[in-house]
Formats: sequence, C-alpha cells, structure tokens
Amino acid sequence: MGGYIMKYRFFFVFLVSLGAVFSFVAQLAAANLTVMPTSLRIAPPKAADIVTIRNEGRRPVKMQIRLFRWEQKGGKDVYHPAQGVVATPPFITIKGGADGNIRVIRTAKTAVSGTESYRLIIDELPSSRVRARVKGQAASVEVVTRQILPVFFTSTPEPGGNHGGGAAAPRLSFRAQAARGGYEITAINGSRAVLRIGAVSLWAGGTEIGRSGRSVGNVLPKSEVKFFVPAKGGGKPQEIRVLEGKGIEGTYPLQ
Repeated sequence: MGGYIMKYRFFFVFLVSLGAVFSFVAQLAAANLTVMPTSLRIAPPKAADIVTIRNEGRRPVKMQIRLFRWEQKGGKDVYHPAQGVVATPPFITIKGGADGNIRVIRTAKTAVSGTESYRLIIDELPSSRVRARVKGQAASVEVVTRQILPVFFTSTPEPGGNHGGGAAAPRLSFRAQAARGGYEITAINGSRAVLRIGAVSLWAGGTEIGRSGRSVGNVLPKSEVKFFVPAKGGGKPQEIRVLEGKGIEGTYPLQ
C-alpha cells in the first residue's frame, strides 16, 4: 500500500443578501482530514486493501463512501456503477482524533484481465446548515467536502516507469491543438498499464513557451486525456516535457 499522505483543509464562507440590506453570515467548516494512501493498486494474490482516514479535528465527521468503475472516453472521465468490487462501510463516523478504515474488496470470482480502474469517492456529510429567510422562504446551504482516490486492480505486479513499448507501439504520445491562450494537449496511452503524468511544459526551438503548473493525473490503458496548457509566443511547440509518475522527466515530440 502506497505511502502518500494528502492533507486538506476546507474553509467555507457564505454571503446572504436580504433586499437592500446586506447581512453577512459566515460559517467556518474546517475539517482536518488525513487520507492514506491517496491511491490503491491491488495485484494478486491480494483482492482487498484499506484506506485510512484520520480526523485530526475535534468534532466527529460523518463520511459517505462510494465506488465507481472508471473509464476515459473522448479524453474525459466516465463513471459507471461498480460491479464485482465494493467499498465498505458505505457510511462511517470518525470521532475527533480517531482513525476510520475503508476496505475496498474485489468480490468477483473471475480473474482480473489487465487493469480494472475505479474511483473511490469520499464525501464529508454536513453536520450543520446555514439558513436565511429571503422573502418569506427558507434558504439553506449544505457544506460537503470531497476526496477522490484512484483504485486499480491489476493482473500483474506494477510495471516500472512510464517508458518502453518500442517505436512501433509507443506507450505515451501527445497531440497539440492551438486554443485561446495556449494549447489543448491530448495524451494517448498506447499501453496496457496505467500511466501517471505530472506537470508538463511546452518547448519550441529549445525555449520553454508554456507550463501546466499542476499534475495532469492518470491516463488509463488504451485511453486518452485532454488538458490545457497556457502558453505565450514562441510559435507552435515541437515537444512536451513530462514529469512522470516516478519523478523521471520524459521528452516527447508533439504531433
């Protein structure tokens, strides 16, 4: 099980207007939650693994847990009801300073073929509401925080790196399409493994002309994802440099 830890703090401020008189209603919903790991990769002989959520705050936090089958079509994420894989419990309340464990279990009797991709969605359910009467009607706002974790069931141990595949069948390739303020990049994964792409930069004539500034994310097997990279001048980029899953920078030509 991976050792990545993600901490996140959420603050919400609500502004309520009543006629010509403005009143400010502020609610601070600060949930100090630590999730470990931030992704699961489960290979034989294992058929299950655990995600641990630690509530570092003082108040109890109630969470809803859902699992969806995950595909990428037309460069976008698509979700379907999960079959043969469950996340349990579906609801959990974690006391302040305590841990809660979520088990992801593959219940299907058939063997995994290649890679099965899922997303585990962890929602914090609201413990309070902000209500304001506007023209005789009650208005309410519910606060929900969300964490999404990728889950992969694979038939083989983890492959090394994002490289390989040979010239005839490159594992990763890119296309660039001019867009307002930069370029829309399409990343194509020609392999049977999940490839993770970090931050990217665009280069033309040996000069960097654009940078994403954030991680692109996972590209599922035999799939593609689209993302925008802002750029300024320098002409059309000829190559893209990628900070990949294991911290290795790869350079790829742009089609």
